[in-house]
Amino acid sequence: MIDIQTELIDKFQFDIVLRYPFHPSMQKDKYKVRLYYFLPRNLLVDRYNYREDDFLKDVQNLLHFSVPLKTKDELISSAAFSIRHIEDIIHQSVENREDQGLLQDFEFTVKLFVISFKEWAVEHLRKAQVGEALDYSLFITETEEIWSEFRKLKDTLYRFNFVKHRLNVFHYANEYICIFMLSFTYQMLRVKEEQVLKDFIRSTNSYQHANKYESMIEAEGENEIQVYRMNTFRKYFLNGLFLRPKVDSKEINRAREFSFAIGAAVAMIFATGIAFYFQQTYGQISFMFFSALVGGYILKDRIKEWVRNYAAQKMMGKMYDVKYELFSDNKVKVGHRTQRLSFIQEEAIPEEILACRQKYKMLEVETEGVGQNIMLFEKHTNLYTDKIEEVFSEVGINELTDILRFNLTGFTKNMEDNDRELYYLYENNIKKVKADRVYHINVVLQFESHNEVFLKRYRLVLNKKGIKRVEEILLD
Repeated sequence: MIDIQTELIDKFQFDIVLRYPFHPSMQKDKYKVRLYYFLPRNLLVDRYNYREDDFLKDVQNLLHFSVPLKTKDELISSAAFSIRHIEDIIHQSVENREDQGLLQDFEFTVKLFVISFKEWAVEHLRKAQVGEALDYSLFITETEEIWSEFRKLKDTLYRFNFVKHRLNVFHYANEYICIFMLSFTYQMLRVKEEQVLKDFIRSTNSYQHANKYESMIEAEGENEIQVYRMNTFRKYFLNGLFLRPKVDSKEINRAREFSFAIGAAVAMIFATGIAFYFQQTYGQISFMFFSALVGGYILKDRIKEWVRNYAAQKMMGKMYDVKYELFSDNKVKVGHRTQRLSFIQEEAIPEEILACRQKYKMLEVETEGVGQNIMLFEKHTNLYTDKIEEVFSEVGINELTDILRFNLTGFTKNMEDNDRELYYLYENNIKKVKADRVYHINVVLQFESHNEVFLKRYRLVLNKKGIKRVEEILLD
């Protein structure tokens, strides 16, 4: 089942997180997401001053696979991306030390083991936070067992004299395990104070100190290096599951180019027809012929733009601005994505989208008093599930997390100052209070796959200082 959540990142950024369970049994799987932004016209965000390039600066598209939850035994045993799997790759590399494929497999497998270990710990934290029964002593015992087996890889690497890149990857992984296990243990302590958790924290801190890991938190100091290393490690290991987009420079959108060519042809026919008519009627050297050439040239560009916009509305599903090829961490092409930004008229919006937008009593006042511009962002994602199966064989990966991160800084520059003063009468005295001047941006999300279509609506409440909150408007 599709899961969509929103998350406020900071004062100007919010995420729409979509988790899509794709179908490995299909050779190819695809889904479409359309986001309709209903923008107050006084924000001055329209087709003339907010274009595709501006949007690309304000939006981040992140795609990554989700690993299935593993047990303690699966993390250690000879299953895919387990500790024993890493050992097997080390032994294979002994006779092929310069084999770049084995080196890449080692790094890729360590990344996925670390992510799986982290997800295993997250699941225990989630149980604690929602009040499920959790044996904290067993959790620490199993954690130490998994981690101890992983640490033995260091001795194996030294025994076979792997002291360069592979050893660095091991240390990165080991330090990151310190970071996230300490973080989860502290969060568990906030749920329930258990001595076994405190003992684990002390022993892990001692281990960090003995290995001189710079991510160890200091009681005095800004700890900026610690935060930097945490974020850097998190991105490095998640890269094992992230899909890397690459612009397909060779791809030509034939539908888009054809519509643009039709627009240019219609405009040229009009301008040439006007010139021929006035030339035949008034002659080549006349003021009327000169005026006709100037007028035809002026109207030619406008006609070309009108035809382009008309074609864009009629061919909305086939036209796009950019195409990305999607690659896994080990550089295998596993899909592609197209996306497009456009501003459309209300008449071009499907009825079901308008119905979602209109479920609000203030709509008539908003649209009549201020007016609205409608921005549409579309992205079509195609997954080559047979290729994904080859890359992640025997892992059971069948879910994709699609994150759209949108920065609204550019939308706030034309907002009025947020502070207002209001007055009211209290016990025969006039009181003054401060009030925020806020703007509402309504967003309707339409999701479509081969077997499912649904809609969601959100309201972004923001002012000059940024986003105050993101509200989901429940639909029938």
